[in-house]
Amino acid sequence: MNFEKLIENLNNPKPQARLASVFILGMVNEVRAIDAMRKRYARESNHQVKQAIQTVGGMLAKLKREGYDTSDAICEHFGVYKEVLAAKGVDEEAKVRQIQKDTTHNKKDDDFNDQMWSAAAGMLQVGVVASGLGGTMSMNTANVDMTSNLSNTSDILKQQQKRLRPIRPSNEDISLWVGRLQTESDPETRIQLIIHIANMHNPAALPYLANLFWTDEDEGVKSNAKKYGTLLYRNALYWEMTQNGTIEKMMQDKAAELGITLLEENTITLEPDKPAHQESIADILAKAEAKRQKKNKRR
Repeated sequence: MNFEKLIENLNNPKPQARLASVFILGMVNEVRAIDAMRKRYARESNHQVKQAIQTVGGMLAKLKREGYDTSDAICEHFGVYKEVLAAKGVDEEAKVRQIQKDTTHNKKDDDFNDQMWSAAAGMLQVGVVASGLGGTMSMNTANVDMTSNLSNTSDILKQQQKRLRPIRPSNEDISLWVGRLQTESDPETRIQLIIHIANMHNPAALPYLANLFWTDEDEGVKSNAKKYGTLLYRNALYWEMTQNGTIEKMMQDKAAELGITLLEENTITLEPDKPAHQESIADILAKAEAKRQKKNKRR
């Protein structure tokens, strides 16, 4: 269930379908839906749906005023720009090395320059993030390792600056788990079921998680439904953006803004192995019971 489908469902003839769409859009903080909700509200005849649109629309409008953006949130969550910033670091590293070549006269000077680069790399990292993502630049270098040599610093930068890859959304059968989720009375077990269902990566679970978020009486269940429902939605959207070239374009645009050229290795799309989901309901019940007992012991 992608963004376009959710917007389309705002005009579904069935009120429950419209309501489900509004609930999902609110749960995942989809601020891009504000205009479509406004238009729907103007002609909505069902009181319950109209009230939901008013509540969710107001919440989303507040988020947007505070600067929240769906694409930015996805990029931040999956570290989309990390490889761009890493490439910026490599670019700067090459420049520093060339300067060193032109000015270095002995081994002692080389060692000193390597140490200086180690410190500069830490400051560069902060500076590029700040200028590239609109943050406030800080020059605190307390965590810079002055004993690191250039190659080690470069390796560490490369290891730390990799974006996460999306997992292909599935159509795995979730009916068994959703059925149990809807009838389970124990909050801890409902939370375990929420996590398990979200890890199946099937966007069809979104209406059920949204319903829990808006209607469940337990705050822990509500917060976990929102957390994992949002993760499920973001992964599906990120997968779509990766496949249609949107992510690569965003990375290239950011690279152009920083004045660098991305290599193929920076933009390659990889699909990780999808984890198997062999956990049974009995396993989930046992896990929830163990967690409940542990919590009781602490009281």
